[in-house]
Amino acid sequence: MAQYSVLQRSKNMKIEVIVGNIVKQPDMEAVVNSANANLRLGSGVAGAIHTAAGPKLEEYCKPYAPLQFGAFVVTPGFKLPNLWVIHVRAASYTNHDDAPQILEQAIEAALKAAHQNYIRALAMPAIGTGVFAFPPELAAEITAKVFCAASALAPHLQCIRVCVASEFLRDVYVAALEAQGLSVAQAASAPV
Repeated sequence: MAQYSVLQRSKNMKIEVIVGNIVKQPDMEAVVNSANANLRLGSGVAGAIHTAAGPKLEEYCKPYAPLQFGAFVVTPGFKLPNLWVIHVRAASYTNHDDAPQILEQAIEAALKAAHQNYIRALAMPAIGTGVFAFPPELAAEITAKVFCAASALAPHLQCIRVCVASEFLRDVYVAALEAQGLSVAQAASAPV
């Protein structure tokens, strides 16, 4: 299976887009959870991360709920192979008129959280494309736009890995990154 790596020109930050499981990225210091407002076990990415991290994650999150749009919470990874989980909240594309702006704020919040916690390597899902029903092209375009400012938002960050569920999504994200002027190259391999 082909993997893609995107090199951002403004800094030595590497941005990768892979078909892979967000909870199986042991070389990343943190993973991003596309969280629900209550920071609880849910479906999609929130369910996968909470299940892999174990019940201590949900217990740890309770005092921080509800998570507001544009905010983030950083927690330990517990049973995940990652030190940290960065929880951000997107909005349902079909239920919120301002869902694109909220998605942009969520991705920016994840990068700010990485910066404030000196995280150098971050894996994130294709936020919004699952339960929140964003059109993949729009979610990828918003992600690429935010990534263009990544070195300003998170200067410590050396690698961002976007983990997607299909080759179709990978191709959509790579195309959006290229459209923002980011060059795309084949990567040798990536964890699955």
